[in-house]
Parts: sequence; structure tokens; C-alpha cells
Amino acid sequence: MIARRYALALYELAQEQNKLETIAGDLRLLKLCLQENAEFGILASQPRLSRTQIGQALAKLTAAKLDALTLNYLGLIAQKGRLSSLAAMIDAFMMRLETARGEYTADVTVARPLPEDLQAKLAKRLQELAGARCISWCARMTACSAGW
Repeated sequence: MIARRYALALYELAQEQNKLETIAGDLRLLKLCLQENAEFGILASQPRLSRTQIGQALAKLTAAKLDALTLNYLGLIAQKGRLSSLAAMIDAFMMRLETARGEYTADVTVARPLPEDLQAKLAKRLQELAGARCISWCARMTACSAGW
């Protein structure tokens, strides 16, 4: 998968430069921008703009907040026409970072919100099962899980 290869390349560069935390923070910010700002996502799919122009526009949008390595990465993926895969690249980078730290994330589907005592029990049991130093989880309610 292309996204994983690009993410691994960024991870290795960040590790060599001792910037894993900085780049992870940048990627969290970019992911948030992708989720909350429709214009940010639309920019990547503009057929009238060259890849270089898209890279420059992204750099201008984020230059005050992002590390040079992240900006170079954005420019590269813009030039290669891979901005549409940015979210997948971010996810792959974060997954690699979590694995290296011995952290895991679990997605839990529930029929109704869990009371705090059940949340605590679930978190403890997930940690036991994973044998991880740290495990985070996200509970999602769906109509299917409620039997609708």
C-alpha cells in the first residue's frame, strides 16, 4: 500500500532526526484540518492547480505551525499527486509510532453509551489482553449494534 510506504519513509526520517513527537503533533494537526476544514480537503483535488501550486498553498496554510520536515513531506506528496492519500498516510504513521511505543488502539462498538464503571473495566481488560503498556479505545454507537 502506497500510504504505508510514504508513512514509513516519514517515520524513518523523523526517527533519524529525533523528531518523532514533533512530526506526530504536526500530523495530528493535519488530520484535524482534513476533518474539520472542507477547503483543506478540496485543495488536494483541484484539477486546475499544479501539484507544485498545491504544495505551496498547503505550505502557506500551515507554515507557521509545522516543522520543516512535515512541510517537505507535504510538498513531496503534492508533487507526486498523493495528497488524496494523506489521511491514510497519517493513520499509518501514527500506527507505526504506537506500535514502536507498545501502545495499541481498540475500536469498540456498543449499543448504548457505557457507564464509567464499565468503561474502567473494559479498559483494564483490554490492557490485560493486549499486554500493552498503554491502550486507548474508542467506543462507537451504531444503529446496527442496537439491533435497529
